[in-house]
Amino acid sequence: MIRHKPMKRGGRIKPKKRTASEKERIYGPKARVEFVKSLRCANCGLRASEHSGWIEVVNAHIENGGSGRKADYTSIIPLCTTIYATGCHDIQHRHGWSNLTKLSAQEQREAAAAATERAWQAYQLSLS
Repeated sequence: MIRHKPMKRGGRIKPKKRTASEKERIYGPKARVEFVKSLRCANCGLRASEHSGWIEVVNAHIENGGSGRKADYTSIIPLCTTIYATGCHDIQHRHGWSNLTKLSAQEQREAAAAATERAWQAYQLSLS
């Protein structure tokens, strides 16, 4: 009779560290990440700079890259989050896109991502 040890259970799987090139593919250059954080929330219109530290705008992906991968940076929109976890990004993670009034349809999210990318390109042109 062969005895097998029981499989270890519990504990959290540690995510693999992302390489610099993978971070660049997912979020774009650091300047772009900061630029998106300076924009208004694509759903409610709040801007972090107008609310003395209790609101932050984050880079939120509108889709995944398939099989555990994040999509690239062209599918990012700005969404707000708060210290009380009641911002649009928090709502999206807890309840899904259908609970965000301006971004409930995939076409609306794609349009917001395209507008974010256009704003970034215009900002880049203004620097040169």
